[in-house]
Amino acid sequence: MIGTLLLLAAAFQAGLCTPGCGCCCPPPCCDCCCPPPCCGCCCPPPCCGCGCCCQPCCQVETCVRPVCKETVKCQPVVHKKLSCRQECCTRCVPVVQNHVSCQQECCTRHVPVVQKYCRPVVECRTRHVPVCKHRCRTVVEPYTVHVPICEKCVRCVEESCCKHVPVCERRCRPVCHQSVKCVPVCERRCRPVVESQVSCVPVKQCEVHHCVEQRLRPSCCCSPCCCPPPCCGCCPPPCCGCGCCC
Repeated sequence: MIGTLLLLAAAFQAGLCTPGCGCCCPPPCCDCCCPPPCCGCCCPPPCCGCGCCCQPCCQVETCVRPVCKETVKCQPVVHKKLSCRQECCTRCVPVVQNHVSCQQECCTRHVPVVQKYCRPVVECRTRHVPVCKHRCRTVVEPYTVHVPICEKCVRCVEESCCKHVPVCERRCRPVCHQSVKCVPVCERRCRPVVESQVSCVPVKQCEVHHCVEQRLRPSCCCSPCCCPPPCCGCCPPPCCGCGCCC
């Protein structure tokens, strides 16, 4: 007992023990800590401070360990692709067209026309005019003598002459006209179109599960047979708990 106290004092002086505890046990086990070789284990009442004997043991610890469980999931990936879509664009193209129309106009033409006219001709015509004359006979008696008399008369002589008469003839003169007409023309052009394609990419994902496991930790345990003061010590069975002094 005296040797144990000396060892504790030496340990305290060496700075191995926690100040205020008087032993090499950490708080809150300072008041009930076993001396060497049982230093470092806290014994429950009624064994506290009695220098009870400790024995090596294993304590069961329960710990929660995260476990990663890999799962393969399909992650959609969108791929964009630029393609060309043909479309028809109607454009108005001006086209010049020629038209021939008929323009009526008057064309003067001289047409020969034969005209007949009467030309007066003076003629002398002898006509015998009876003239009553008297002749002397035994009896004066009249007798008739035909005296020629020249009479002038006008006779019409029919003649023809050619005369050019202006005649207006209608005729069609071709006239060319130009007109601009809009003709729709379909032009092919490329319109860019963005196409989206969805593909599946396998992705590994880690799902964390908490695994509860128990493990044994080597420790120093108090003897189950611990006698209360003043009989501190370890009593072998069947004397444990009977208050016996060893």
